[in-house]
Amino acid sequence: MVVKEQTFKKQFIFRDEDHVNRSIELYYHPPLRVFNSILKQIEQRLGRALSLEEKISISQNRSEGLLMIYRPQYQFPKADDSFNLQALGVNINDLLEDLDKFGGLPEKLAEKNGEMVLSDEFINEMMEGSTQYTENENQNKAYALAKKFVKMLDEAKDLGLLSELELSIVQQRLVFLERERGVLIPNRHVLRGIK
Repeated sequence: MVVKEQTFKKQFIFRDEDHVNRSIELYYHPPLRVFNSILKQIEQRLGRALSLEEKISISQNRSEGLLMIYRPQYQFPKADDSFNLQALGVNINDLLEDLDKFGGLPEKLAEKNGEMVLSDEFINEMMEGSTQYTENENQNKAYALAKKFVKMLDEAKDLGLLSELELSIVQQRLVFLERERGVLIPNRHVLRGIK
C-alpha cells in the first residue's frame, strides 16, 4: 500500500488594505511631501533637474547625498565642505539642516511625474505584511467549513429564511464568523488560533 503524502498549501484569509492605506497616508505621504519640496528647492539652486540616482542618494544619505552633488565642483579638494561651498558662492546650509532633521522615508522609492513616491515594491511588501494566511491543514479545513456556513447563511437570507437581524444574531453566536464591511466572512482571529 502506497501512502500519499499530503502537502499543506496555505490559503489566503484576509488582507487589511485599509490599514495599509491609512499607514501610507499618515506615515509616508507627509514626509514625502516635505522631501519633494526640499528636492524642488535643491533643483532651483542647482539650476537643473536632479537625476533619479541623485534623488535616491539624497533620500538615503540626507545632507551627505546633497554634498556629493557639489563635491565634484570643489576647487580645493583638501578643504572642508563649508569652505568649498563658500568658494563656489553656494549657500545650502538651510537645505543641509532640513535634510539632517528630516526622516521617515523608506529606502524603496520611485519617481513618478518628477516626484518621489513609494515604490510598488514597497507598497506590495506592506500589503503582504498585512495579509493573513492559514498556517496548517486544520486551519484549511476550518476555513473551508466556515466558508460553507457563510454561503449557507447568505442563501438563507436571500431566500428570506433569515432577516438581517437574525443573521446578525447568528453571527454573534458563531464565533468563527465575523462581519467585515457588512459582509459575513470566516473569523480570521479564530482561524489563526487553530493548531
